Amino acid sequence: MSETQASFNPLFEAPPGTDVPKPPPVTIDPEEIRQVREELRDRQNIHRGIAGGLISALLAAGAWAVITVTTGFQHEVMAIGVGLLVGLGVRKYGHGLSPPFGVAGALLALFGSLFGNLLGYGAIAARVAGRPIVLFELQLLGNPLAAAKLMGDTFSPIDLGFYLVAIIMGYNISFREYSESDIAKMIVNPSEEEELDV
Repeated sequence: MSETQASFNPLFEAPPGTDVPKPPPVTIDPEEIRQVREELRDRQNIHRGIAGGLISALLAAGAWAVITVTTGFQHEVMAIGVGLLVGLGVRKYGHGLSPPFGVAGALLALFGSLFGNLLGYGAIAARVAGRPIVLFELQLLGNPLAAAKLMGDTFSPIDLGFYLVAIIMGYNISFREYSESDIAKMIVNPSEEEELDV
């Protein structure tokens, strides 16, 4: 057996004697890149982004409360999931390319985290008081002073860390910056746009 046949690895190399032709280099007109960038900017919609983020925040806060009721334990780490979901909601529906989308995502992530924490502690308080959870939560939401007192009584400094992570995630995930190479990939392969957008 010759040395070239022995060193051939079919997982990483083409069979001996076959040359795989390289695709020709693709040149893209800078004007076309500018035009695609303008189309992406025109697609932005801060109102839809905020609506998507708000719905995500409410759903995530509700999930937080359900998990708290199910496990009987308050999970502040859920704030990280809230930040993730809110950021994805703002990004998916707003198609943002600029920091205002990130600010909206950060504020909505903070809102969702505070709301989820309130619903979670409200569920625990309702269970301790032996009252129906939904009725207790509605009464709590209708009385801002009671809600603020509950949040103050259950506050822990570690909550600030989780809120901060949620805010950072909400900001960073809420908008997308496209580089020239990203736009070039979208021009060459239009299906690349969907992969880059999410």
